[in-house]
Order: sequence, then structure tokens, then C-alpha cells
Amino acid sequence: MSEYPLQSFIDLISFDQVTYTLEDEIEQEKKDVQNLKQSQADFLAQFDIAKKRMQDAKKEVSKAELEMKELEGREREEKLRLEGVKNQKEYRSVQKEIEALKKKQHDYEETLLIAWNKFESAKNEHDVQKSECETKIKEINSEIEQKQGKQGALLEDLKRRKAERELKVKSIPEEWLEKYVLMRSRVSNPVVPVIDGNCTACFYNLPPQDLLELKRNKMLQCKGCYRFLYVGSSE
Repeated sequence: MSEYPLQSFIDLISFDQVTYTLEDEIEQEKKDVQNLKQSQADFLAQFDIAKKRMQDAKKEVSKAELEMKELEGREREEKLRLEGVKNQKEYRSVQKEIEALKKKQHDYEETLLIAWNKFESAKNEHDVQKSECETKIKEINSEIEQKQGKQGALLEDLKRRKAERELKVKSIPEEWLEKYVLMRSRVSNPVVPVIDGNCTACFYNLPPQDLLELKRNKMLQCKGCYRFLYVGSSE
């Protein structure tokens, strides 16, 4: 066998190693985009929590203000009744009710103040998170766009390499290719050089006859790990 099929085969292995690295890069870019999208979802979820907290606090304020208005309304009604009383006993009764309503209003002012403070705190947190969320989402969208652009370029490169590979395999015996595909499914480096008489994958020491065959450009498989062998630069 001439050295050309063997050299073509070795070149194919080197070519494929670059392609596998390219495929790994594409997968990593896909994972990075997925992680970025998950980060977006996490930021939005945090913002939704802050938004709901603010909305709940606003409801508490509305509830407290409604209760205060009801107390004020009842006080006005009692004052109107006071104008129409006909005896001292009824006057004292209505006056007592008015004073009780005023006390309730006074006591409830603290509840209303607490509700407003809680709302203001929740609103401030909401506004801060909204600003931060918008900034983060913008940054993540930009990063996603960049990675998707890079991924597109890598895919185009991969497509080109696959077409180029079809030309490379034409000069290689089918038997070699079949064994190579089988070995490639088991190990990441199915073809390795022999250096100082040893397989560089499993360090099996080749007998002199095998070394001689390799130097005559014969394709051999390692008896230790069954990888394809070729002569390294130091042989």
C-alpha cells in the first residue's frame, strides 16, 4: 500500500478532531443560550414577586382607607342624629357613640400608617427590581444575540467541513473507514502515533516486525487497545 492512502487517513483523523471540537463548541453555545434564557426567567420571576408584594401592600392600604372612611361616615351620621335629639339622655348616648368613633379613628390611624409604610417600602423595592431587571434582560438579550450569531457561524463552518470531508474519504479504503467509525464510537482517539516503539494510547510495546510493517506504510491495529497506529515523528 502506498503512503498516500495512509497519509490521507491520518489527515482525515486530524480533520475530524477539529470537527469534533467544533461540534462541542456548538453544543456549548446552545447550553450557554439555554442558561442565559433561564437567567432571564429567574430575573422575571423575582420581579414578579416584588410586583405582587407591592400589589398586595396596595390592597392593604385600600382596605385600611375604606375602613377609615366608614368610621368617618358613621361619625357624620351620629353628629346629624345629635342635632335632632329631644332629651338629655339621648344626647349623652349619641355623644358617647361619637366619642367612641373618634377613638376608633384615632387608633386606626396607626394601622393606616403602617399599611402606607409597607406599601411605600414594597413600591421602592419594586421600582429598584424593575430597573435592575430591565438592565439585566437587556444585557442577557445582547449576549444571547451574540452567542446565537456565533452559533450560526459555527454551524455554517460545520456544514462546510462535512462537505469537505466527503471529498477526503474518497481516497481512503472502505475497510479502514468502517473500522475507524467503529473504534470512534468507543474512544475519542481511535488513531494514535507510535513513538519510541510504543502505542501512545496504552503504551503497548510493539514487536520489531510490527514496527517494520508500519514503516512500510501498512495499517496496523494495536494489540493492546486495538487503536489504529501510524509511525510518529521520532521513529
